[in-house]
Amino acid sequence: MILRPSTRPAERALDALLEELDTMIEACDLLSDVTAMEESPEEVEERQESLSEEVAELRDRVDEAMESSSMIPVVKEELGYIAENVRRAAETLLSLASLLVSFYEDLEEEDREKLDEVIEGIAKIASGVRKSVELLNEDVRKAAEHVEKIRDQEEDVRSRLRTLMLETERNGRLAPIVLEIERALEDMDRALDGVNRIKVRFLG
Repeated sequence: MILRPSTRPAERALDALLEELDTMIEACDLLSDVTAMEESPEEVEERQESLSEEVAELRDRVDEAMESSSMIPVVKEELGYIAENVRRAAETLLSLASLLVSFYEDLEEEDREKLDEVIEGIAKIASGVRKSVELLNEDVRKAAEHVEKIRDQEEDVRSRLRTLMLETERNGRLAPIVLEIERALEDMDRALDGVNRIKVRFLG
């Protein structure tokens, strides 16, 4: 277990990080609901604001728990790095929800389908990041192996995103959406890097 010596503050830090990951996944759920067009802009905005407040609250909880825990220093450092990037990804996804509310209905059906596939892929990666972090405290090697599985999914999403990018010349409204997705994907990628670095520091 990477939390050795096991302390309540260390457990609180990991619990708060997992909650941050849950919030990132909820932001993905919000994107899916926006593309399904089942909620009004007002309902989306309300959920977005609620999730933004959660992100801010969890940031404070993670920081406080990290400061008071006696985790191995390298683990504390990397978990802090993971938390920072998860937070940024969640914030970017929430920003993306606002863009989609404004533009999604005006997109052509073909563009919508491609975008839906990318969003579905992003949601799978978000769940994969959470699972990788969860595995860290059980088996560092398994966590790193899971990261590699997620990397394969990530490459598929990047390929779909490149296809979507080609459409931005035809439809300029896609450009800011693609940029936000790229940002969120990079943040998730860095979080996965943090998991891998913990494995390297423990097992070489």
